[in-house]
Amino acid sequence: MELPLGQLCKTCLTTIDKRARRTARLVAALSSLAMGLYVFIPVPLDERVRIVGMVGVLMWYVLSNMVVRRAMSLWQR
Repeated sequence: MELPLGQLCKTCLTTIDKRARRTARLVAALSSLAMGLYVFIPVPLDERVRIVGMVGVLMWYVLSNMVVRRAMSLWQR
């Protein structure tokens, strides 16, 4: 079966996606850990401040995971 010029087979796309997901998880976890340390080293006294900090770190993980995954999958094609 011939693929059109510039197309990748399903196996190649799956491999690229797996590698991008693995790298994105690692980068997102490490950067979220660094952000969490930055936010929580001076221990916030107020409960609301801690909750907002936790939500911020969680959102940072999600967003950085999405950005790195997209960048890796585009870069490896």
